Amino acid sequence: MANALPGSILCKVLTGIGYLAGFRAGGMSAGLALSLAGFAVSVAASGFIFGIIARLLRTFHDVPVFRQISLWVRPIISGLLLNVALSMLRTNLETGAGLFLPEEIVLGASIALAALCLYLLCARRKAMTAPMLVAAAAGLGLILI
Repeated sequence: MANALPGSILCKVLTGIGYLAGFRAGGMSAGLALSLAGFAVSVAASGFIFGIIARLLRTFHDVPVFRQISLWVRPIISGLLLNVALSMLRTNLETGAGLFLPEEIVLGASIALAALCLYLLCARRKAMTAPMLVAAAAGLGLILI
């Protein structure tokens, strides 16, 4: 689930863990309070690590090793994100099989939804809000079927 939502995985996981721990300890209000605390801690930790790495890259940008590292960062992250996308597609297919839906229909619906989100993102030059709302509505619709 953390991979399906946008943003830092650390932020999503600590927020969820904080909510579950707080909910068990003192109900919904304690869950919300601990989820906000978990979110704050994760944002601080992520920002701290990002700041250190950004500072190192700025300071040593002329060193050949760091120049080579900066060339490889984007392809590595892209590969990881592609792996996540393929894992989510496999999960869609497995869920469809569990619902006794033909694999071709599930695959076609997944590709159509991805194409629609890409269109909304690229053609209209909007933020991620519209594609996320379309994907959320499609997911909600599939849950209700």
